[in-house]
Amino acid sequence: MTHRALGAAGALAGLLILGACASGSPAAGAAEDLTGREWIAREIDGQVVMDNAQSTLLFESTDRIVGDTACNRYFGSWEVDGERITLGPLGSTRRACAPEVMDQESRFLSALEQAATWALDADGCLYLSDADGAVLVRLCRAGGM
Repeated sequence: MTHRALGAAGALAGLLILGACASGSPAAGAAEDLTGREWIAREIDGQVVMDNAQSTLLFESTDRIVGDTACNRYFGSWEVDGERITLGPLGSTRRACAPEVMDQESRFLSALEQAATWALDADGCLYLSDADGAVLVRLCRAGGM
């Protein structure tokens, strides 16, 4: 291979690496990226969250989460090991709400308990995925996207 070909190959490799970094794909972070922040659910199982039924998640400390499902309050434990995450078991209050809000609540709590991995994207949104890598819920920092 000539010097010109080697230079072109190196430049191409550099562009591919830069492109991958700038793609905005979610990537694992550190547990400190989660702690003390409130997250607002934007999508649950690929469905946009209802405007009038906000669900939240707050990583209060190194092992406790709390939040609101738009109908009930919930609480539980959490643990992170690299990109792996475990949420729960979860407990909650038991108020009754409109059927569509109750359905969203059920899907949200189920998504939290099924979460196996987590990642943050360039916009600061948190993705919780199942063991197969399917995104269960997308949450963004309160005050963000």
